[in-house]
Amino acid sequence: MKKHCYILFLILFGFLTFQSKATHLVGSDISYQCTSNPGVYKVVLKIFRDCFGIPLCPNCTNAIPNGTIAGCTTASSGWATQILGASTACNGVSYGNFTLNAITVSNSFDIIQTCVSVTSVCTNCNTRNAGTFSPGIEVYTYEGNIDLSGIPSTCCNITLGANTCCRNNALTTIVPGSFQTVCTINRCQSTCNSSPTFTNEAVAIVCGNTDFVYNLGAMDPDGDSLSYAFGQSLQGIGSFVQYVPPFSATYPFPYFGAPSMNAALPAGLHIDPITGDILFRPIGIFVSNLVIEVTQWKLVGNVRVNVGMTRRDVQFQTQFCNTNKTPIIKVYKNNVLQSGNNFTTKISEQICLDIVAEDQFQLPTSGNGNVTIIADSTDLKWNNPGLYISLMANATFTRNYDLSQRGLYGPKADSFKFCWTPPVNAFRQEPYLFTVSGSDRFCPIIGFAVRGITIKVNNSKMITIDSTTKNIFCKNSLTSTNINYRTSSINLVPNNVFTIQLSDSLGSFTNATIIGTKSTTDINGFIPVSYSFNLATNSNYKIRLVCSSDTTKSLPYNISIANNPTIGTITGDANPNSISNAFSYSVSSQPNISYSWSLLNGNVQSGLGTNSINVVWTNIGTGNVKAKITNNNGCKDSTNLAVNITAVGIHNLSLENDLKVYPNPTKTSITITNKTNLVGKKYIITNLVGQTVLNGKLNIDETIVNLENLQSGVYLLSIDGLNKQSIKVVKE
Repeated sequence: MKKHCYILFLILFGFLTFQSKATHLVGSDISYQCTSNPGVYKVVLKIFRDCFGIPLCPNCTNAIPNGTIAGCTTASSGWATQILGASTACNGVSYGNFTLNAITVSNSFDIIQTCVSVTSVCTNCNTRNAGTFSPGIEVYTYEGNIDLSGIPSTCCNITLGANTCCRNNALTTIVPGSFQTVCTINRCQSTCNSSPTFTNEAVAIVCGNTDFVYNLGAMDPDGDSLSYAFGQSLQGIGSFVQYVPPFSATYPFPYFGAPSMNAALPAGLHIDPITGDILFRPIGIFVSNLVIEVTQWKLVGNVRVNVGMTRRDVQFQTQFCNTNKTPIIKVYKNNVLQSGNNFTTKISEQICLDIVAEDQFQLPTSGNGNVTIIADSTDLKWNNPGLYISLMANATFTRNYDLSQRGLYGPKADSFKFCWTPPVNAFRQEPYLFTVSGSDRFCPIIGFAVRGITIKVNNSKMITIDSTTKNIFCKNSLTSTNINYRTSSINLVPNNVFTIQLSDSLGSFTNATIIGTKSTTDINGFIPVSYSFNLATNSNYKIRLVCSSDTTKSLPYNISIANNPTIGTITGDANPNSISNAFSYSVSSQPNISYSWSLLNGNVQSGLGTNSINVVWTNIGTGNVKAKITNNNGCKDSTNLAVNITAVGIHNLSLENDLKVYPNPTKTSITITNKTNLVGKKYIITNLVGQTVLNGKLNIDETIVNLENLQSGVYLLSIDGLNKQSIKVVKE
């Protein structure tokens, strides 16, 4: 086992004096991401500042850039940082310095949740006119790359820390002092590990004396499982903040049921270790902080390994909200209200939840006993886990109403339908998490609630026949197709065999017929199937897939039995007597049918893709015409016609009838018109004493013979093989 040691990464804010540049921090966190360079991490620091505190950048006229502004040289050029060892093996060792630079587009924007008509006291670094609402909170983001590759390999766990003065002077339960935030990297994993990021802000205004729910909205880019616990606010490494008596780390502010954190809801101060939901009922007016520690867990073999921890220091501030109440997040499954937010499903089994942000309350009963219900309009959103967890990329969050009609007919309580089908590799021991946030439209302070919802994907051995594939079996006597499948948690050994079984017409597998097998270790793929028997169309046939390695079976999948098309016979000449002329062949024309043709000893001259073709045969002898039709369901039928290709016998030819020669007499040339199957035969022209003066081969239809070089006289035209027949030709 490797020996772990710890390194402190200490961010020394580059202020001339801490007190003169006090920022009055209300919250902060550090996150880190792996880069393409081994051992190099991108570190992001977020700080949240009370706008009533001393400015981070006095006299600035724009949001803090990565440049230089008078009075802000240090802050704008970045914060100098130092890496120090803090373990037995490397305690106090310096590993160099680096800088976190300001990110312009993310800086000096107020994030407090007020209604649109209210402006906070923040000026956004003098880029807008400040309003009157307090508190106003600005967020600043700084980032830079840190190279840890040179640190000894024995230092596995590395703590990154940021420290500055000072905490918010508005705190009522904590003595203001220095501000410290930390996170931890375990860099000895076989694959680089990144920290989670938080999709919700590090500050919240809470309605006093009203039940409240908050969630960080943590998302881990590696898909690691996360657990949640309360931590303690720090003013330095190993140094905790001081509380104003009687408050303490377990009693950080007034809450219903205090000081007993574990009192039954709605009393107590609770954190759900799985979802990260923080639940309490604040009492009275206060400003205080809570620290939530988020630990990352990765399953290595069968052991859960702690691969990192990050913290979020969150400021909660209460105000009296008069009659306004905080929205309540409700979750329905199959139209039934659920008592909790933890759900289970299976690989490839879709889970759908209806999520509603409800905000209504009952006014005190009037003297006549009538009850008045007040309902506020709410707005619901989620943190879209598919952006962080690839396995949830197909999850959807869809409105349950027409948004354009909401003002007239839509619900006051905003509602969405969440649906997710876990892919085959989605199984893990820990649940998946996403958060939903519901807010009302009250002014000036928006009431809101954030809840975490978990989905556990069960470890069930499963084979699934892909229902997205159109499995239609045809009624004819021979059918071949492919059945697509997916598996999860199947022990796929090298000699594993998948078997496709076909039920009887009643859907029973008691005497199942095997119609396909395949040996494979692929968790996803296809099985080729074929059968050579008739199936009844009015039936309840099913198929299922069986895995030989552990006898796991898929759920039976209904198949459709489609009628086959009927092609009929081919119409055409079965005894063609030419290899030069075209012959027509056809089958009956039918709607929604595609046609294909194939030939033996011939070529299709025209008509491919239709029900009628023209064929020119290639050689004398036997041939074949085959026609195949396919309907919209992919079912086929075919037929063929055998042909005997012949030619008219030469010995039966009559030159006087089958050959025409013109003009005759002629001064220049003659044209021989061939009306018989004499193409390619040799013609011979002789004089009267039997001497050959010209010869050649007959073309298709007609052949022109030039006689200009012959003397005037009488000549004889004959065809090779017909020596006893000739035609007189006169040359003038």
